[in-house]
Amino acid sequence: MEFNGYAWVYPSPVCRPLWLLDSHPALRNREYGEAADFLQLSAEESPLIEIRLSLAQAAKQSRVQHALSQTELAKRMTSSRSRIVKIEAANPSVSKYLMVRALLAGGAGRADVARALRKRG
Repeated sequence: MEFNGYAWVYPSPVCRPLWLLDSHPALRNREYGEAADFLQLSAEESPLIEIRLSLAQAAKQSRVQHALSQTELAKRMTSSRSRIVKIEAANPSVSKYLMVRALLAGGAGRADVARALRKRG
């Protein structure tokens, strides 16, 4: 990020905060359609992001439905609570395999995994 004399310039669209779109005169009235357009995702990247988001949401729902804390789920998976936080936040550093493991350890079944994949993917 660098200052160009008027505003801070962000190197890529992914790291630009949304409030910047409202504050910059050149971007104030610009409309974005899909998130994929805004983030400038390719046709190959978009479904992968949707799958990641769907698995993260399903993992959290499963954990909450079965009244498990993040720490309890981490113990079931022999992992750490911080890793569960990353899974539920759809952090790119977490593999989809680990997301599915969290979903299953949280009490979901195969049908729930399939439903999560069908929902967005």
